Amino acid sequence: MTMSHIGFSPEDKKLRKIGVFHYAAHWFYSFIEPKIILQLVDFLLSIQWLTQSRFGRHLMVWIAKACRDLPHGIVITTHAAERVIDFLDQARGTDSGRFAVGPCLCQMAMHKWEEPVLKDIQMLYAKDIFVGLKLGHQVKPTADIKALLRECHEKGYVHCLEMCMDSGKWMFCICNCEPRICAPMRVFLNTGEMIWKGPEICVPDTDQCVGWQRCGKCLERCIFSACVKKDGKVTVVSDKCMGCGLCVSTCPGQSRLMVARQDYVHNDKVPAEILIGPKGQ
Repeated sequence: MTMSHIGFSPEDKKLRKIGVFHYAAHWFYSFIEPKIILQLVDFLLSIQWLTQSRFGRHLMVWIAKACRDLPHGIVITTHAAERVIDFLDQARGTDSGRFAVGPCLCQMAMHKWEEPVLKDIQMLYAKDIFVGLKLGHQVKPTADIKALLRECHEKGYVHCLEMCMDSGKWMFCICNCEPRICAPMRVFLNTGEMIWKGPEICVPDTDQCVGWQRCGKCLERCIFSACVKKDGKVTVVSDKCMGCGLCVSTCPGQSRLMVARQDYVHNDKVPAEILIGPKGQ
């Protein structure tokens, strides 16, 4: 495929050439995001009455809803993230330089760092933008991208498939998010906005659970407080489970499993068939 500046078309599950406006708009946003947007978000989240008072929380929700065109992320497992990488890899044919890895823009904007420093995975036309803006992004082969995904999963980061304009056609990045610095994740934990449930959900088997007193690793790993204690075991609150899979991979009793979420509502953005396969496998 020889097209330049290509994006994803969720309708036919193919890649497509993007228009000049699309590219220019995202280029401008990428230019100002670390300099203005993320620093503003960090400032708002530092105001206690916004995050701790009832009125402030309502205001934060309203602000977050008003920012619907800014990056939002679909939570995905490492397996699903690797499927995205494989899909794009195969769709691009013999073209080289499919992905660029660079510093987390949230951490760059706030001058706070957690290893690995290079963990933002830009793809498609966004790879061209971030390399062109010299934001520290390095073009990487598929094997390196998958190794990075596994490293971030081990560290307890959540993979989020990011897009702008509430549209899969603006899909541009896989972020590896944590709750201490990551702006979208912190916004979600305060408002329930800007992060979406993925196509998978955790199903627990409490009979296999060794108990939170003997283990409790899932309680530490779950960013979304979906893992809760019950009768000496740990179960999952399905409404809170976002589908990251962090608790599944860390469970010594193998007491939980990721299955297809029946109410996944983002097929119009990124079809579940791409993320988890036609039968959720």
